[in-house]
Amino acid sequence: MLAVATQSLDSVSGPSLVIHGHSHVPTLQRAGRGWYANAGAWYIDRQFLRIEDDVITRERWTASGERDVIDRGERIVEQPTT
Repeated sequence: MLAVATQSLDSVSGPSLVIHGHSHVPTLQRAGRGWYANAGAWYIDRQFLRIEDDVITRERWTASGERDVIDRGERIVEQPTT
């Protein structure tokens, strides 16, 4: 799935973020010109993604109701050169 996402993220006119689900493999990493993200499986490890304009984080919900940040990335989109 990462390879397919990276093809889209490499494109100048492509997206800056690709999110996949249902693979149960939690991931947040730079790929191509943007980010590849997968929240994993909520029922296994309570992980989720928080997507904001400038930051994307992969977090875990704890038994105490707190959130632990696992991964964090700045969402700076490369501008195409003209």
